[in-house]
Amino acid sequence: MPEWLNGPHSKCGVSETVPEVRILPLPHMIIIFSSIAFLIFSVLFLLYIFNAANILRNTLLRKEAPFIPLQKNVLERTAKEVTITDGSLIYDLGCGDGRVLFFLAKKYPQGRYIGVEKYMLPFMFARINFFFHGRPKNIKIVKKDMFDCNFREASHIFIYLFPGHVDRVYDKLEKELKKGTWVVSCGFNFKKKNAQKVIKISKNILFSQTQQKIYIYEF
Repeated sequence: MPEWLNGPHSKCGVSETVPEVRILPLPHMIIIFSSIAFLIFSVLFLLYIFNAANILRNTLLRKEAPFIPLQKNVLERTAKEVTITDGSLIYDLGCGDGRVLFFLAKKYPQGRYIGVEKYMLPFMFARINFFFHGRPKNIKIVKKDMFDCNFREASHIFIYLFPGHVDRVYDKLEKELKKGTWVVSCGFNFKKKNAQKVIKISKNILFSQTQQKIYIYEF
């Protein structure tokens, strides 16, 4: 038998070549992964700048409220002032990163919670928080303008908006909310309706301390 048929890489009389697996050197892999990470960061940064500029434009021109996170002591006091039962449906209008929803849902898991957020960047933060909190079944976050929603089934409404925006929301709530619905407005009051209760809470801003007012209404 010819020697080439007895070679170590022969099979059925056909010579085989074992492919060589090449692994990129470590410095090359670091460069590749760094480039990918930089690209992802650049895209996220541009998205952040675009959304921040859009939010600033709407804040200045349309007097819409930017996303301002609430401090924990404000959340804790707000939670004490609401009564949430099995049939409760709570809306957070302009929910930002969803912290009000997650805080209340943890304290009152028997309720159902819907966050409404118009802008992409805060909505993305809320969705990320949603997954970090284990995707709770009683929380839903939607990207939508609050003026395109219907709140007839709501038992509680939470808002943290600028004065001009608060009055616009009031007109919509006055038409849609059923009798007995509670509205909690953080920071600013309705001009057309007296609050059942006003709570003053101390909060820290930079190196100074100020008061945060919470207005509670029954419609």
